[in-house]
Amino acid sequence: MAAPLKFAETLITGDLQYPYGINVADLDGDGDIDVTVADARKVNSVFWFENTGGEKFVRHLLHHQPAPAWKLERHVIADINRDGLPDVAIVENSTNDVRWLQNPGLKSIREPWKPHFITQSGRVPGAYDLDVGDIDNDGWPDVATSSWRMGNMFMWHKNPGDLEGKNKDYFSTASTANKWAEWPTFTIAADLAETRFVKLFDIDGDGDLDVVGTAARAGLVLWFENPNRPTTLPWTQHVIDKIGRPSHGQVIDMDGDGDPDLVMANGMASDQVPSEVLPIAPKVAWYENLGTGAAWKKHIIQDPFPAAFEAVVKDLDGDRDLDVVATAWHKADGLALAWFENLGGNRWTTHPIKQNWPRAVQVIVEDIDKDGRPDIIASAEDGSMEVRWWRNEGPAR
Repeated sequence: MAAPLKFAETLITGDLQYPYGINVADLDGDGDIDVTVADARKVNSVFWFENTGGEKFVRHLLHHQPAPAWKLERHVIADINRDGLPDVAIVENSTNDVRWLQNPGLKSIREPWKPHFITQSGRVPGAYDLDVGDIDNDGWPDVATSSWRMGNMFMWHKNPGDLEGKNKDYFSTASTANKWAEWPTFTIAADLAETRFVKLFDIDGDGDLDVVGTAARAGLVLWFENPNRPTTLPWTQHVIDKIGRPSHGQVIDMDGDGDPDLVMANGMASDQVPSEVLPIAPKVAWYENLGTGAAWKKHIIQDPFPAAFEAVVKDLDGDRDLDVVATAWHKADGLALAWFENLGGNRWTTHPIKQNWPRAVQVIVEDIDKDGRPDIIASAEDGSMEVRWWRNEGPAR
């Protein structure tokens, strides 16, 4: 077992109302990693925190949506219009829409970005999570969404392509302000209680993007097979596991055998909201893909891990195997953030990082300070209202 890591904690921002969604990317092209934060309720804005070095971040308003909207949340950073600049695709949970925010380029990047609707008019009820990728292999990034317990669906939205050319009318101003044409929308699956996590990945190795997701109240971890003609053919549903209240995780090759596996947190709200199907046993686990997604083997990383919300993967300690970081959605006291050291042979050691940090939610592992060591960024909502950075300082000396 390697010497334990040291993490130096830095508060990025603490004056928030509901930071349920964060992400990281080099937005301004200066070579370091910036942080985006969606802050809901009365603020209902997206901010980006410019990394200026030396543990300092400068806040800029990226997007604001006035009332009655009040729930901008999880988002993905991707080049939606293929102009070489990172844009932001984001859900608005209260108005049931999905939109993307266009990066204006370096000269105007610190000013609010131009919003475009992917869907509106309630087409994604309870729009909750999303991912970006080329689902129909036409060269343009599409969007997959989940719709929480208001919609209980997974959907995908076809990028019309050529955004500044023949299809520019999709993004030109209509007769009333802020009304934009929508992307064509297709249903992947319906009637799945409380769809949450959604991720695009080629699970079966056939060259197209499949969808991995969770249905928390149904107690299901699932993947949906891309039918190759996804605008006209149905998607085939495959069950990875039946377990109480699965929430968020990551698709990644955990065992180095060349196919994608899945790491998953299970147990959000285990002390408050019972599963409608299965007893809740909060834990962090990974599912070994036994080949083309036809069968999976579950391996336990930590059991129990009360209120487990999200699990992500990275080699934190530089020993060339994959470790896991997870958050817990506790109401008040408890272990909120931990990393699980991979000892090989499916043996793990738990290292607490943050205790008593209520409602820890999204977590991302990225080398924020570009020192070659992956750091940890996480947000916590009601009871904390913060985004924090844990700088990886390597083994203790």
